Amino acid sequence: MRVALFAILGCVLLAGMAAARADYRLGPEDTVTVLVQRHPEFSGDFLIPPGGSLTLPGVGPLVAVGQTPEALAAAITAGLARKLLKPDVTVTLRLPRMQRVYVLGAVAKPGVYDLKPEWHVTEAVAAAGGLIVEPAECTAALQHAAGTQAAVDIAAALRHAPDADLPLQPGDELTVTPLRVVTVLVAGKVRAPGSYLVKQGDGALAAIALAGGALPEAALSHVTVAHADGTSSTANLLGPLRDGTGPGDVALRAGDQVVVPESIARIAVLGHVNLPGYFPLPDGRTLTVSDALGLANGPENKRSGLKSVALLHTANGKEERRVVNLARFFKTGDTRDNPTVQAGDILYVPETGKPDWNLVWSSLATVVGIWRLL
Repeated sequence: MRVALFAILGCVLLAGMAAARADYRLGPEDTVTVLVQRHPEFSGDFLIPPGGSLTLPGVGPLVAVGQTPEALAAAITAGLARKLLKPDVTVTLRLPRMQRVYVLGAVAKPGVYDLKPEWHVTEAVAAAGGLIVEPAECTAALQHAAGTQAAVDIAAALRHAPDADLPLQPGDELTVTPLRVVTVLVAGKVRAPGSYLVKQGDGALAAIALAGGALPEAALSHVTVAHADGTSSTANLLGPLRDGTGPGDVALRAGDQVVVPESIARIAVLGHVNLPGYFPLPDGRTLTVSDALGLANGPENKRSGLKSVALLHTANGKEERRVVNLARFFKTGDTRDNPTVQAGDILYVPETGKPDWNLVWSSLATVVGIWRLL
């Protein structure tokens, strides 16, 4: 009884598998076995190429894509009938192709995706990171591996309208085409330089956001937009980026190149500090003398003369010298003892005691001269 039950179940399973294979539609990268009884010279395993046509011995090219194995066997039989008497041909699926779909165009992550059961247009769009434009601003088309094509109302599909959210088949290619989108290049100090699709009329700030945003060393106050017609514009994006204020931004056109340069603003912190050297001045940020001392990892030891920190500033070719009592600022919090520093400024922390200011200013002037030559 148990043996009979297993036999029945086995027959049911085999019948189901046979039915599934009979309904299977062949596509590129499928491997089929062609068996011609008593004629091994016409038999063998064949990989269906991307073009979809198989070139078989004694038959020539046959369209295989979209055919069932049974239909392909019938076509081979008809072709061999010109050479053989009543050819007996069987075609079986030896190795099925990877079940994949292609999502291209105006999506966040265009590419190839493994097809999951019951996938429709919306699942494919979601797997590709979603649309990068509004649904009303794009069209979509679904190209089947068999060669047929269907237009997709992408806005209706995203609302899960049954007649628009079409089911997907292996090898399908979903292409989303923007209606009013241009391609621009983003280069320089951004996290992911490259080509991006932006809505026509959007500014450089939107393109930089698509490129992952600016790096900490970027000079957003001096962004250059090189237009395809040979002209260029400079944008200060600090205001629009930080608080949405200020005109600054530059509208983009097709073929524009957005270049985010590196900030070259530097300050020097020298003398009795733990890490003397040159430090970048963040674009658009205000630093004070105490901030600069922090960049140098603070005073070297108790003999560091914080009561008489030298600040050398050069503007319009003129040197401005100042002595700052940073120790008093740390004690009282009076900001008059903690002025701001600017690009090109040099701070010098002397040793405790009364410094030789002639020697200090002379040394710092020498540093400035060398700095300008670098």
